[in-house]
Amino acid sequence: MSDSDVDELKAAKEKLTQSAQSVFTKMYEQAAQAQQGAQGAAGPDMNAQAGSNAGSNADDDVIDGDFREV
Repeated sequence: MSDSDVDELKAAKEKLTQSAQSVFTKMYEQAAQAQQGAQGAAGPDMNAQAGSNAGSNADDDVIDGDFREV
């Protein structure tokens, strides 16, 4: 393999790398835009559970973190 062949391969590799980066950048931007659009359209309702705990009793016999060392 001659030096000119090596130089051609390096140039082709560089061109391919730049093209791939361009494609992946566009894909990333489109995915980010789609995600932002989905969050805006179907985002979580932060007030959905606001009244659900209003009727709960603090004396519900709930044991949180009961364990025994062996």
